[in-house]
Order: sequence, then C-alpha cells, then structure tokens
Amino acid sequence: MLALLIAHPGQETQVQVLVFGVIKKIDAKAGVLTVTERVFPERRGARRGPPAPDLGPGFPPPGPRGPRGGDQIDTRISYSAETLIKASEQQLHAADLKVGDSVRITGTPTNKGIAAKEIERIKAAR
Repeated sequence: MLALLIAHPGQETQVQVLVFGVIKKIDAKAGVLTVTERVFPERRGARRGPPAPDLGPGFPPPGPRGPRGGDQIDTRISYSAETLIKASEQQLHAADLKVGDSVRITGTPTNKGIAAKEIERIKAAR
C-alpha cells in the first residue's frame, strides 16, 4: 500500500492510498471487495552475510536462495455508486469485477479498510 497526501487549493488536505492486488472475495450486497496485496518488508539497514564460498559445480544447490516476493495481506475495500470502476479507458460496473482480477485501487483510509474512489482492472481473471 502506498499513501499519498493530496492537497487541492481551497480544500481540506486528504490522505489517499494506492493498492495493487488481486480480488480474493466479492460481497456485492455490502459493496465490499477483499483484495490480497503483496507487502514487502522495509529493508533499511539490512545486511546480507558474506557470499557463500564456491564449492564447485552444483554448490550451492540450484533453487530459491531465500525469501522473495514479500508477505501477502488481505485488505478490505468498500465501494459505492460514486466509485469509478474501469478497465483501460472503458467504464465498467461492479458486476464486471471477478475473483482473480488484478486491480489498482485509489481511495481513502477508513476504520474498516479503504473507501475506494477508483478501481481499475489491470488484468482480467481467466
């Protein structure tokens, strides 16, 4: 999640957040999406140890060399009739969103999650 401070002349300053993730669950009746997003821990001051010694062919063994990709968290996104829902330049309806769609959401933080101002489908689920 990325937080932005938006200030318009003559208006109250407002924090907006940007969420990229995949729709995990849709509650159309309540107007709520559950979006799984990947969160990367802050690595400030993190030090990697010395490089592994070269022990010849096959060492170190091939494969992952530690954690990659960060943690996944679920974020509650509420939407309303005022929420702009789109894909590229095409306007969509909430019913067009499906579980598995990749989305970019811009909104404001609330006590229960994020109130979406705009939901953009980046990639449709198969």
